[in-house]
Amino acid sequence: MLGAKAPNNDANGLFRATHSHNPTRYSHIMVLTPHFSATLPVIHLLSLLDSKCIDSRSTNMFHYYMFNKPFGCVTARRDSLYPTVMDYFSELNNDNLNPVGRLDRETTGLLLITDDGVFNQKLTHPSYHKEKTYHFTVLGDLTEDRCQQLEKGILLKGSPVLTSPAKLKVFRQDILSNIIDTLHPEVQNAVCNNLPTHPVTYGEITISEGRKRQIRRMMKAVHCCVIELKRISIEDIILDETLSPGEWKEIFPL
Repeated sequence: MLGAKAPNNDANGLFRATHSHNPTRYSHIMVLTPHFSATLPVIHLLSLLDSKCIDSRSTNMFHYYMFNKPFGCVTARRDSLYPTVMDYFSELNNDNLNPVGRLDRETTGLLLITDDGVFNQKLTHPSYHKEKTYHFTVLGDLTEDRCQQLEKGILLKGSPVLTSPAKLKVFRQDILSNIIDTLHPEVQNAVCNNLPTHPVTYGEITISEGRKRQIRRMMKAVHCCVIELKRISIEDIILDETLSPGEWKEIFPL
C-alpha cells in the first residue's frame, strides 16, 4: 500500500524503512533497504541523546526526518514572503514537527525535522557544541593566512567574543566567469557585476556553534563572500545525496 511501512531487517536486526517525498511532484516514494546506508548512521541519532533520556522516553513514538533543503525556502513554520521547510511536510498532519536548528534561505542541504523536543535541544543548544559541516563556494582568495584566522577563531562584527576554532579544507580555486552559469539565478544576479576574473574558492568548513549567519559573517571577516553554502552533516548524521533538493525521508532509530 502506497506510503505504508513494511518490515525489513538489516544485518543488526533493526527494522528500517525509508520514506521519500517530493511535494512539488505530489507523489510518495517508499523505498525499503536491507541495510543501513553507509552514509546514514541512523543509530547515531540515539547516541546523540544520553541514555537516561532514551530510557525515560522509550515508550513514546517520535518521528525523525532527513530533509535536503532547497535554495529559497525559509526555516520556519510559516512566512508571508517565501515557502517554508514545513510546507514540504504538510501532508503528514503532524503539528508537533519542528526543524532542528535552522538554515538561511540561501543555504541548502541537511536539515532534520522531528517532533522529539529533547533530541532537538541536544542538537541545537550551544552548550552541546555539536559539529556541523558545510561545503562552500566563496568569492575571494582564501589564502593560507585567512584560513588560519578562521581555524583559530575570529571576531565577527558586533560580537566581542571570538568564534570557536573551525576546521577548514580548501578544495580548489577558479575564476567567476568559469562557474557563474552553475549558480542559482538569484546568486548570478547578485555577483554579475564582479570582474569575470574574480577568484573563487571551493572548500569545506566545520563549526561547533550556531550564531546567526555565522559562516557568511566569518568569510566576510576575511574579505570573502559566500555565494554557495550547503550543509552536509551534523555530527555523524550525513546528508543522503540520493535525495533531490526538496525531498525527505523518514529514519527510524529503533
